[in-house]
Amino acid sequence: MNPLTVLLRSHIAAIIGVSDRTVSDYLLQSKPGGRYEHNPVPAPTGYLDATAPRGWVPPEQCRPGLKPFWAPELASAWRAWRDTVPIRRRAGAPPARRVA
Repeated sequence: MNPLTVLLRSHIAAIIGVSDRTVSDYLLQSKPGGRYEHNPVPAPTGYLDATAPRGWVPPEQCRPGLKPFWAPELASAWRAWRDTVPIRRRAGAPPARRVA
């Protein structure tokens, strides 16, 4: 996989209209026992790892500190997930810009 053709947390955040940190929270809450356990977000394709020969590792080799990435074709899956979950924003915050 070419690392230049992937979606990072910032890209996913722009797609669903939330912050990068919120995307991380959604990932954590999609694990067993989490709020979105029964409606999880699309799983990362892999994790960026500068020490790996290919520059990334598959999800099963993930360890703390690695950045998740998604294949570009998963953008539509994120949009579909966004439309099934009420996105909460803090009071007084301007509406987020959603990328179609």
